[in-house]
Amino acid sequence: MPRPTYDFDHPIFKTKRNWLLYAKEHMDLWDLQENSDVIEWEVQSTVGSLEIPTVYHVTYHLRTITGIDDDAQPIYGDRHVMELTIPTRYPLVPASIFMRTDVWHPNIQSVGRFKGKICGNVNSYGIDYSLRQLVLRVGEILQYKNYLADFVPPYPEDPKVAEWVKAYGEPRNIVNRKEGIFTDDQLLIRPIVRTAEAPAAATTSSEEEQEKEEKPVHQIRIGKRSQVPDPPRRTIRIGGSHAKQDKS
Repeated sequence: MPRPTYDFDHPIFKTKRNWLLYAKEHMDLWDLQENSDVIEWEVQSTVGSLEIPTVYHVTYHLRTITGIDDDAQPIYGDRHVMELTIPTRYPLVPASIFMRTDVWHPNIQSVGRFKGKICGNVNSYGIDYSLRQLVLRVGEILQYKNYLADFVPPYPEDPKVAEWVKAYGEPRNIVNRKEGIFTDDQLLIRPIVRTAEAPAAATTSSEEEQEKEEKPVHQIRIGKRSQVPDPPRRTIRIGGSHAKQDKS
């Protein structure tokens, strides 16, 4: 799948500002998929002539609990699909997420009218966090690295599953996030491997060193005063946005 490209000077982005965010989220999710061995997605719906995705089916290839048998023993599965929908008023209205496949988790509805509903505290996603981070959060939920089974605010989404976790799952060390017992330990994102740079050869002659020391610092004339240029700024990637930081 080729990396999505957008002409952000396209006239449509001047009138459809929310589509601009949809496009940036699309590129961000593509980067996530390219750097993960366990997460992939397919576009289910798009908007406009640029066909910007608004609905994704995100597939997690992780081991998690999909139900329990008659003896309360966990049943496991290793392929789970979440539907992610970006609403028209996003990010003022958060993205909608729910599981299309069975999952047995205290923060996901396992039965009933709202089966598949995920309690992921998604209100800040789109404003403070990217959809990439939301997808990763759900991955941690499926791994049982993230769950709430105690009956305290904001409360479990599925009380029956929460009761099973407290009365059966944790005492038998099937899952226990406090003890580091998860259903899956795979990394959601591949670690970045940095190659060591060879040290520069020390071949500078004494004449070159002296020339460097005597070389004047380039100055910018401002009015009657001179000012040394500021060091270059470094851009730090945080989720789906960029923040600039002065490096002094």
